[in-house]
Amino acid sequence: MSLLKKYRKLIRTKKHYNFRFFRHTSILKKFKNEISKNKSKISKNYLHRLLKEYLDREKKYQYNKNSADVWDPIFNNFQKDLQVALRDKNENNILSLLDNPGQTNLFLGFEANVSNKMWANGKENLFAIDRLISFGEFLGIVNIYNPERDKISVSKIDIDSLINQIEKKIGIKLIFKNPFPGESGIKTSKGILNEKEIQAMYTAYKISLIIKKGENVLEIGGGLGRTAYYCDLFGIKDYSIVDIPITFLAQGNYLGRVLNPKKIKFENELSKKYISKSIKLITPEYFLRNNTRYDLVLNCDSLTEINIDLAKKYMKKISKAKYFLSINHEKNYFKISTLINKFKFKEYLRNLYWLRRGYIEEIIKF
Repeated sequence: MSLLKKYRKLIRTKKHYNFRFFRHTSILKKFKNEISKNKSKISKNYLHRLLKEYLDREKKYQYNKNSADVWDPIFNNFQKDLQVALRDKNENNILSLLDNPGQTNLFLGFEANVSNKMWANGKENLFAIDRLISFGEFLGIVNIYNPERDKISVSKIDIDSLINQIEKKIGIKLIFKNPFPGESGIKTSKGILNEKEIQAMYTAYKISLIIKKGENVLEIGGGLGRTAYYCDLFGIKDYSIVDIPITFLAQGNYLGRVLNPKKIKFENELSKKYISKSIKLITPEYFLRNNTRYDLVLNCDSLTEINIDLAKKYMKKISKAKYFLSINHEKNYFKISTLINKFKFKEYLRNLYWLRRGYIEEIIKF
Protein backbone atom coordinates (compact mmCIF):
# COMPACT_ATOMS: atom_id res chain seq x y z
CA MET A 1 0.00 0.00 0.00
CA SER A 2 1.40 3.41 -1.00
CA LEU A 3 1.95 6.18 1.56
CA LEU A 4 -0.90 8.18 0.01
CA LYS A 5 -3.34 5.26 0.34
CA LYS A 6 -2.24 4.68 3.95
CA TYR A 7 -2.79 8.35 4.72
CA ARG A 8 -6.27 8.32 3.16
CA LYS A 9 -7.17 5.19 5.14
CA LEU A 10 -5.97 6.87 8.34
CA ILE A 11 -8.15 9.92 7.62
CA ARG A 12 -11.22 7.74 6.94
CA THR A 13 -10.62 5.73 10.12
CA LYS A 14 -10.30 8.91 12.21
CA LYS A 15 -13.48 10.38 10.74
CA HIS A 16 -15.35 7.12 11.38
CA TYR A 17 -14.09 7.12 14.98
CA ASN A 18 -15.28 10.69 15.54
CA PHE A 19 -18.73 9.82 14.18
CA ARG A 20 -19.20 7.50 17.17
CA PHE A 21 -19.69 10.47 19.49
CA PHE A 22 -22.55 12.95 19.82
CA ARG A 23 -20.19 15.92 20.19
CA HIS A 24 -16.75 17.06 19.08
CA THR A 25 -13.96 14.98 20.64
CA SER A 26 -12.13 18.11 21.86
CA ILE A 27 -14.91 18.45 24.45
CA LEU A 28 -14.36 14.89 25.61
CA LYS A 29 -10.54 14.90 25.76
CA LYS A 30 -10.56 17.19 28.81
CA PHE A 31 -11.10 14.12 30.99
CA LYS A 32 -8.29 11.63 31.52
CA ASN A 33 -8.73 7.87 31.42
CA GLU A 34 -8.64 6.44 34.95
CA ILE A 35 -8.14 2.75 35.73
CA SER A 36 -9.54 1.07 38.83
CA LYS A 37 -7.29 -0.88 41.20
CA ASN A 38 -10.21 -2.03 43.35
CA LYS A 39 -10.51 -5.67 44.35
CA SER A 40 -13.61 -7.39 45.66
CA LYS A 41 -14.33 -10.82 47.13
CA ILE A 42 -16.88 -13.58 46.79
CA SER A 43 -17.47 -16.27 49.40
CA LYS A 44 -16.35 -19.88 49.00
CA ASN A 45 -19.98 -20.97 49.13
CA TYR A 46 -20.94 -18.64 46.30
CA LEU A 47 -17.89 -19.74 44.28
CA HIS A 48 -18.97 -23.40 44.63
CA ARG A 49 -22.49 -22.53 43.45
CA LEU A 50 -21.20 -20.51 40.51
CA LEU A 51 -18.70 -23.11 39.29
CA LYS A 52 -21.15 -26.00 39.61
CA GLU A 53 -23.69 -24.15 37.48
CA TYR A 54 -21.13 -23.06 34.88
CA LEU A 55 -19.60 -26.53 34.44
CA ASP A 56 -23.06 -28.13 34.12
CA ARG A 57 -24.01 -25.65 31.39
CA GLU A 58 -20.69 -25.83 29.57
CA LYS A 59 -21.01 -29.63 29.15
CA LYS A 60 -24.36 -29.31 27.39
CA TYR A 61 -23.92 -26.16 25.30
CA GLN A 62 -22.97 -26.23 21.59
CA TYR A 63 -21.26 -22.98 20.63
CA ASN A 64 -21.50 -23.73 16.91
CA LYS A 65 -25.29 -24.01 16.97
CA ASN A 66 -26.75 -20.76 18.25
CA SER A 67 -24.52 -17.83 17.32
CA ALA A 68 -22.28 -18.82 14.45
CA ASP A 69 -21.74 -15.29 13.10
CA VAL A 70 -20.62 -13.49 16.26
CA TRP A 71 -20.08 -15.49 19.43
CA ASP A 72 -18.63 -18.69 18.02
CA PRO A 73 -15.55 -16.90 16.57
CA ILE A 74 -15.05 -15.13 19.92
CA PHE A 75 -15.20 -18.42 21.80
CA ASN A 76 -13.03 -20.35 19.34
CA ASN A 77 -10.36 -17.68 18.90
CA PHE A 78 -10.14 -16.02 22.31
CA GLN A 79 -11.76 -18.09 25.08
CA LYS A 80 -10.72 -21.73 24.65
CA ASP A 81 -7.73 -21.42 27.00
CA LEU A 82 -10.01 -19.77 29.52
CA GLN A 83 -12.44 -22.67 29.32
CA VAL A 84 -9.62 -25.14 30.06
CA ALA A 85 -8.50 -23.05 33.04
CA LEU A 86 -12.02 -23.05 34.46
CA ARG A 87 -11.91 -26.86 34.71
CA ASP A 88 -8.94 -26.60 37.09
CA LYS A 89 -9.54 -28.59 40.29
CA ASN A 90 -7.62 -25.97 42.27
CA GLU A 91 -10.31 -23.50 43.33
CA ASN A 92 -7.71 -20.92 44.40
CA ASN A 93 -6.49 -20.70 40.78
CA ILE A 94 -10.06 -20.22 39.51
CA LEU A 95 -10.80 -17.67 42.21
CA SER A 96 -7.71 -15.70 41.21
CA LEU A 97 -8.94 -15.73 37.61
CA LEU A 98 -12.41 -14.50 38.63
CA ASP A 99 -10.94 -11.84 40.92
CA ASN A 100 -8.88 -10.48 38.00
CA PRO A 101 -10.99 -11.08 34.86
CA GLY A 102 -9.24 -8.27 32.99
CA GLN A 103 -6.19 -10.51 32.73
CA THR A 104 -8.32 -12.91 30.67
CA ASN A 105 -10.87 -12.62 27.85
CA LEU A 106 -13.85 -13.55 30.05
CA PHE A 107 -15.60 -10.23 29.25
CA LEU A 108 -14.63 -10.11 25.59
CA GLY A 109 -17.46 -8.94 23.35
CA PHE A 110 -19.34 -6.87 25.92
CA GLU A 111 -16.81 -5.09 28.18
CA ALA A 112 -13.46 -3.39 27.56
CA ASN A 113 -11.68 -4.93 30.59
CA VAL A 114 -10.01 -7.80 28.68
CA SER A 115 -6.46 -9.01 28.02
CA ASN A 116 -6.68 -8.94 24.22
CA LYS A 117 -5.49 -5.47 23.17
CA MET A 118 -7.51 -5.48 19.94
CA TRP A 119 -10.73 -5.62 21.98
CA ALA A 120 -9.63 -3.40 24.86
CA ASN A 121 -10.86 0.19 24.77
CA GLY A 122 -8.04 2.62 25.51
CA LYS A 123 -10.40 5.59 25.12
CA GLU A 124 -13.03 4.64 27.71
CA ASN A 125 -12.86 8.18 29.12
CA LEU A 126 -14.15 9.66 25.84
CA PHE A 127 -17.02 7.20 25.60
CA ALA A 128 -17.91 7.59 29.28
CA ILE A 129 -18.15 11.39 29.25
CA ASP A 130 -20.07 11.38 25.94
CA ARG A 131 -22.60 8.87 27.35
CA LEU A 132 -22.89 10.75 30.65
CA ILE A 133 -23.60 14.09 28.95
CA SER A 134 -26.05 12.32 26.60
CA PHE A 135 -27.88 10.87 29.61
CA GLY A 136 -28.05 14.39 31.06
CA GLU A 137 -29.46 15.62 27.73
CA PHE A 138 -32.07 12.84 27.74
CA LEU A 139 -33.15 13.84 31.26
CA GLY A 140 -33.32 17.54 30.33
CA ILE A 141 -30.55 18.46 32.78
CA VAL A 142 -28.10 19.44 30.00
CA ASN A 143 -29.04 21.38 26.88
CA ILE A 144 -28.59 19.25 23.76
CA TYR A 145 -25.33 19.89 21.95
CA ASN A 146 -25.88 21.64 18.63
CA PRO A 147 -22.89 21.49 16.26
CA GLU A 148 -24.39 24.34 14.19
CA ARG A 149 -24.49 26.79 17.09
CA ASP A 150 -22.30 25.53 19.93
CA LYS A 151 -18.63 26.36 20.18
CA ILE A 152 -16.21 23.46 19.97
CA SER A 153 -14.37 24.69 23.07
CA VAL A 154 -16.86 24.82 25.93
CA SER A 155 -16.58 25.70 29.60
CA LYS A 156 -15.38 22.97 31.94
CA ILE A 157 -17.97 20.30 32.73
CA ASP A 158 -18.43 19.60 36.45
CA ILE A 159 -18.79 15.81 36.50
CA ASP A 160 -19.83 15.45 40.15
CA SER A 161 -22.40 18.24 39.87
CA LEU A 162 -23.90 16.55 36.80
CA ILE A 163 -24.04 13.18 38.58
CA ASN A 164 -25.73 14.80 41.61
CA GLN A 165 -28.36 16.30 39.32
CA ILE A 166 -28.90 12.93 37.64
CA GLU A 167 -29.36 11.31 41.06
CA LYS A 168 -32.09 13.79 41.98
CA LYS A 169 -33.82 13.35 38.63
CA ILE A 170 -33.90 9.54 38.58
CA GLY A 171 -34.43 9.14 42.33
CA ILE A 172 -31.66 6.70 43.31
CA LYS A 173 -28.29 7.05 45.03
CA LEU A 174 -25.41 6.22 42.70
CA ILE A 175 -22.25 4.34 43.70
CA PHE A 176 -19.90 3.00 41.02
CA LYS A 177 -18.46 -0.03 42.77
CA ASN A 178 -15.77 -1.06 40.23
CA PRO A 179 -15.50 -4.63 41.58
CA PHE A 180 -12.63 -5.58 39.26
CA PRO A 181 -9.15 -4.12 38.75
CA GLY A 182 -8.57 -2.78 35.24
CA GLU A 183 -12.00 -1.18 34.76
CA SER A 184 -11.45 2.18 33.07
CA GLY A 185 -13.42 5.37 32.62
CA ILE A 186 -13.70 8.84 34.15
CA LYS A 187 -12.91 9.54 37.79
CA THR A 188 -15.81 10.76 39.94
CA SER A 189 -16.37 11.16 43.67
CA LYS A 190 -18.52 8.00 43.49
CA GLY A 191 -15.98 5.80 41.71
CA ILE A 192 -14.71 5.32 38.16
CA LEU A 193 -17.55 5.58 35.66
CA ASN A 194 -17.48 3.80 32.30
CA GLU A 195 -19.87 3.83 29.35
CA LYS A 196 -21.45 0.44 30.12
CA GLU A 197 -22.43 1.65 33.59
CA ILE A 198 -24.22 4.66 32.10
CA GLN A 199 -25.99 2.57 29.47
CA ALA A 200 -27.22 0.19 32.19
CA MET A 201 -28.37 3.13 34.33
CA TYR A 202 -30.31 4.60 31.40
CA THR A 203 -31.93 1.27 30.49
CA ALA A 204 -32.96 0.51 34.08
CA TYR A 205 -34.45 3.99 34.39
CA LYS A 206 -36.44 3.50 31.17
CA ILE A 207 -37.71 0.15 32.49
CA SER A 208 -38.77 1.81 35.76
CA LEU A 209 -40.90 4.23 33.72
CA ILE A 210 -42.63 1.40 31.82
CA ILE A 211 -43.42 -1.16 34.54
CA LYS A 212 -44.24 -1.11 38.25
CA LYS A 213 -41.90 -2.20 41.05
CA GLY A 214 -43.70 -5.51 41.68
CA GLU A 215 -43.53 -6.60 38.05
CA ASN A 216 -40.88 -8.81 36.45
CA VAL A 217 -38.23 -8.38 33.75
CA LEU A 218 -36.38 -10.85 31.55
CA GLU A 219 -33.21 -9.79 29.72
CA ILE A 220 -31.92 -11.73 26.72
CA GLY A 221 -28.13 -11.43 26.58
CA GLY A 222 -27.28 -9.52 29.75
CA GLY A 223 -23.63 -8.59 29.23
CA LEU A 224 -22.02 -8.24 32.64
CA GLY A 225 -25.39 -7.93 34.40
CA ARG A 226 -25.16 -4.19 35.08
CA THR A 227 -28.78 -3.47 34.10
CA ALA A 228 -29.99 -6.09 36.60
CA TYR A 229 -27.96 -4.30 39.28
CA TYR A 230 -29.50 -0.92 38.47
CA CYS A 231 -33.02 -2.34 38.25
CA ASP A 232 -32.48 -3.64 41.78
CA LEU A 233 -31.64 -0.08 42.87
CA PHE A 234 -34.86 1.13 41.21
CA GLY A 235 -36.83 -1.42 43.26
CA ILE A 236 -37.34 -3.90 40.39
CA LYS A 237 -36.30 -7.05 42.25
CA ASP A 238 -37.74 -9.78 40.03
CA TYR A 239 -35.23 -10.10 37.17
CA SER A 240 -34.11 -12.95 34.92
CA ILE A 241 -31.18 -13.11 32.48
CA VAL A 242 -30.88 -15.61 29.61
CA ASP A 243 -27.36 -16.21 28.30
CA ILE A 244 -24.72 -18.66 27.07
CA PRO A 245 -22.40 -20.37 29.64
CA ILE A 246 -19.28 -18.19 29.43
CA THR A 247 -21.30 -14.97 29.70
CA PHE A 248 -23.37 -16.47 32.53
CA LEU A 249 -20.10 -16.96 34.43
CA ALA A 250 -19.20 -13.28 33.95
CA GLN A 251 -22.67 -12.20 35.15
CA GLY A 252 -22.58 -14.45 38.19
CA ASN A 253 -19.09 -13.24 39.03
CA TYR A 254 -20.12 -9.57 38.81
CA LEU A 255 -23.54 -9.75 40.48
CA GLY A 256 -22.21 -11.82 43.37
CA ARG A 257 -19.85 -8.94 44.21
CA VAL A 258 -22.18 -5.94 43.82
CA LEU A 259 -25.32 -7.48 45.37
CA ASN A 260 -26.11 -9.89 48.18
CA PRO A 261 -25.38 -13.37 46.70
CA LYS A 262 -28.55 -14.68 48.37
CA LYS A 263 -30.53 -12.58 45.87
CA ILE A 264 -29.02 -14.51 42.94
CA LYS A 265 -30.50 -17.85 41.87
CA PHE A 266 -28.99 -20.18 39.29
CA GLU A 267 -31.03 -22.46 37.05
CA ASN A 268 -30.18 -25.69 38.91
CA GLU A 269 -31.41 -24.02 42.13
CA LEU A 270 -34.85 -23.15 40.77
CA SER A 271 -37.72 -25.36 41.85
CA LYS A 272 -40.92 -25.82 39.88
CA LYS A 273 -42.36 -22.91 41.84
CA TYR A 274 -41.42 -19.48 40.49
CA ILE A 275 -39.07 -17.57 42.82
CA SER A 276 -39.87 -13.86 42.82
CA LYS A 277 -37.74 -11.05 44.29
CA SER A 278 -34.51 -12.56 43.01
CA ILE A 279 -32.16 -12.33 40.05
CA LYS A 280 -32.44 -15.60 38.13
CA LEU A 281 -29.68 -16.60 35.68
CA ILE A 282 -31.11 -19.12 33.20
CA THR A 283 -30.24 -20.87 29.94
CA PRO A 284 -31.89 -20.32 26.54
CA GLU A 285 -33.42 -23.81 26.79
CA TYR A 286 -35.01 -23.02 30.16
CA PHE A 287 -36.46 -19.77 28.83
CA LEU A 288 -37.91 -21.38 25.71
CA ARG A 289 -39.61 -24.25 27.54
CA ASN A 290 -40.90 -22.44 30.61
CA ASN A 291 -44.34 -20.85 30.80
CA THR A 292 -43.51 -17.79 32.91
CA ARG A 293 -45.14 -14.62 31.55
CA TYR A 294 -42.93 -11.57 31.80
CA ASP A 295 -44.08 -7.99 32.17
CA LEU A 296 -41.12 -6.70 30.15
CA VAL A 297 -38.49 -8.40 28.01
CA LEU A 298 -35.28 -6.47 27.37
CA ASN A 299 -32.67 -7.01 24.68
CA CYS A 300 -29.63 -4.80 24.15
CA ASP A 301 -27.18 -5.42 21.33
CA SER A 302 -27.54 -9.20 21.04
CA LEU A 303 -30.74 -10.69 19.59
CA THR A 304 -29.65 -9.99 16.01
CA GLU A 305 -26.29 -11.68 16.74
CA ILE A 306 -27.77 -15.18 16.97
CA ASN A 307 -29.03 -17.43 14.19
CA ILE A 308 -32.32 -16.20 12.75
CA ASP A 309 -34.19 -19.46 13.40
CA LEU A 310 -33.35 -19.23 17.08
CA ALA A 311 -34.17 -15.51 17.11
CA LYS A 312 -37.66 -16.32 15.77
CA LYS A 313 -38.17 -18.80 18.64
CA TYR A 314 -37.11 -16.11 21.09
CA MET A 315 -39.49 -13.63 19.46
CA LYS A 316 -42.41 -16.04 19.80
CA LYS A 317 -41.74 -16.19 23.55
CA ILE A 318 -41.17 -12.43 23.76
CA SER A 319 -44.59 -11.81 22.17
CA LYS A 320 -46.23 -13.35 25.27
CA ALA A 321 -44.89 -10.48 27.41
CA LYS A 322 -46.62 -7.13 28.01
CA TYR A 323 -43.69 -5.07 26.71
CA PHE A 324 -40.53 -5.56 24.70
CA LEU A 325 -37.70 -3.01 24.93
CA SER A 326 -35.01 -3.42 22.26
CA ILE A 327 -31.80 -1.41 21.86
CA ASN A 328 -29.97 -2.76 18.79
CA HIS A 329 -28.24 -1.64 15.61
CA GLU A 330 -29.38 -2.67 12.13
CA LYS A 331 -26.18 -3.85 10.42
CA ASN A 332 -26.49 -7.58 11.06
CA TYR A 333 -28.14 -10.19 8.81
CA PHE A 334 -31.62 -9.25 10.10
CA LYS A 335 -33.09 -6.53 12.35
CA ILE A 336 -35.53 -6.41 15.25
CA SER A 337 -38.32 -4.77 13.26
CA THR A 338 -38.27 -7.75 10.87
CA LEU A 339 -38.91 -10.12 13.78
CA ILE A 340 -41.59 -7.92 15.35
CA ASN A 341 -43.66 -7.65 12.18
CA LYS A 342 -44.53 -11.35 12.37
CA PHE A 343 -46.58 -10.76 15.55
CA LYS A 344 -49.59 -8.70 16.57
CA PHE A 345 -48.96 -5.72 18.84
CA LYS A 346 -50.93 -2.77 20.23
CA GLU A 347 -48.25 -0.07 20.16
CA TYR A 348 -44.87 0.37 18.52
CA LEU A 349 -42.43 3.21 19.18
CA ARG A 350 -39.17 3.58 17.24
CA ASN A 351 -36.58 6.21 18.18
CA LEU A 352 -32.88 6.86 17.93
CA TYR A 353 -31.06 5.64 21.03
CA TRP A 354 -29.91 8.57 23.14
CA LEU A 355 -26.58 7.16 24.29
CA ARG A 356 -25.01 5.49 21.26
CA ARG A 357 -24.97 6.56 17.63
CA GLY A 358 -26.20 4.03 15.09
CA TYR A 359 -28.55 2.29 17.54
CA ILE A 360 -32.36 2.14 17.51
CA GLU A 361 -34.56 1.98 20.59
CA GLU A 362 -37.87 0.18 20.03
CA ILE A 363 -40.68 -0.25 22.58
CA ILE A 364 -43.47 -2.67 21.74
CA LYS A 365 -46.65 -3.22 23.71
CA PHE A 366 -48.23 -6.57 22.85
